[in-house]
Amino acid sequence: MRAGNRSLTGRSACCALAIALAPATGLPVPADAHEIIPGVTGFPSLLLHPFAAVETVLLMIGLALVVGAAESWRGTVSGLMALAAGATAGVMLQPVSILVPDLWRMPLVLAFILGVAAASGRALPPLARTVLILLVSLALGTAVPPESSSFDRRAEAAAAAVLAILLGMLVIAVPRAAFGRLYPVRLAGQVLGAWIIAISLLGMAVWFR
Repeated sequence: MRAGNRSLTGRSACCALAIALAPATGLPVPADAHEIIPGVTGFPSLLLHPFAAVETVLLMIGLALVVGAAESWRGTVSGLMALAAGATAGVMLQPVSILVPDLWRMPLVLAFILGVAAASGRALPPLARTVLILLVSLALGTAVPPESSSFDRRAEAAAAAVLAILLGMLVIAVPRAAFGRLYPVRLAGQVLGAWIIAISLLGMAVWFR
């Protein structure tokens, strides 16, 4: 009986470890809505989803660093439109993303690109920045699973994805833009960019192992 319990415990531990490491390795995980924090449901739970996986956190930090490095507010409106459009499309295309395994690799690839841009310490052209906002928002939208397939629930999930990205902008992009001329702030942004590069490369290396 004890041997059976140990075997069951071992299998459970292996399954838990596989699920925990799946986001970092680019492997697909179930997209069903679930509680990130026990007892927290509805919109707050959806809002927490982008903060619950390694690759989505990397995306939000990288995007905030890139946006915060902008030398002017030019392209702000188009960036906000791209953010909303990308997050909404990501939520709506979740069934497709589940059926195409290679799409699960997109977040780490985008994180690598964002890391390179952030580590360079240079501002991207407005068009390139808008395209990155669109693609990152699309990837983050797929990480916020609606509680059902109804239009209202999908709209709620899209709103949660947009708000989560904006929160990341508020915490990182705004201080980066306000104090970007200070050397320690620029250096911190470049260090974070290098950190994002290292983690995304580590995740991508698993694919070719």
